[in-house]
Amino acid sequence: MVCLGFVLVSSNIQSVEAIGLSLPPTPVVKVQPNYKDTYEMKVAPTVSPKLDKITFIKSRELPVSIYMMEERFLKTSEASKLINKIRGGSLIEAAAALVVIVVIWQIVGVGIEGFVLPNPGCPRPGSTLQINRPTAMPHQEFTDLTKEERRQLPHHHDKIIDVEGHQRLRVGFWQSRFKVADHGAVHGLPYSVKNNGGTKTEKSDDNALSMMQSIEDMPHRPNAIWFDQDDVTYQGGTDREFPAVHIFDDDTKVVAVFNKQTGNFVTTCQLTEKQETELKATHNFGGERVALVVK
Repeated sequence: MVCLGFVLVSSNIQSVEAIGLSLPPTPVVKVQPNYKDTYEMKVAPTVSPKLDKITFIKSRELPVSIYMMEERFLKTSEASKLINKIRGGSLIEAAAALVVIVVIWQIVGVGIEGFVLPNPGCPRPGSTLQINRPTAMPHQEFTDLTKEERRQLPHHHDKIIDVEGHQRLRVGFWQSRFKVADHGAVHGLPYSVKNNGGTKTEKSDDNALSMMQSIEDMPHRPNAIWFDQDDVTYQGGTDREFPAVHIFDDDTKVVAVFNKQTGNFVTTCQLTEKQETELKATHNFGGERVALVVK
């Protein structure tokens, strides 16, 4: 507006220079922008809706702590020895070793006697035999037993064969549970045929008890024969030989083998013609003992 007014006025008068007048220079004012004031923009986070999902993981991917709390793992001989070492004072070294062992088992997926990695707490038919420690037996004594010795531990389902004139024998539940898979068929239990021609019966408590009942009844069958003389053996001529007692059913050709020194049940099977001949001639079943030739 000032410039416009100046133009309109100057149209009627002469210029300043023409009349000899001079005006002081007009000051120039520069406005500097102020950048000191800063503003921060914040954006509210947006939450993307998602569904809760159930994830199934493999047993070997389970945390180590899961196996550390598993009772069957704690009952294994390896874990027991480390626990005893911890109680003895070597806490750091033993605890570290225990963790390392569990981690290795998880990585390679190796199972050990008394502990099965898949699905802790849910034993399946045919899984590793879980033998409980007798209450009166010290823990260390139990862990020092071999697998064969553990299978001869007492159980409330054990059966006794007590026939007058013969040694008192015991048909143990744990040993029967172990043997029923390969030998249950000869005692009338359901079975399937394996690729090698053998039979396989499901390892279950019911099948083990049924086989035990059949063995207990063997001495009372019409044509049962006792082989319990001093020279009777099992696996004769091998490093597994031991004095034995055989109860043989001459009708079905089924034999039940007992350890003469302990009276405990060992195995049962159906003899071939050759094995039957050997048993009756040498009082031995299995192994390499040659039948005596009578001239």
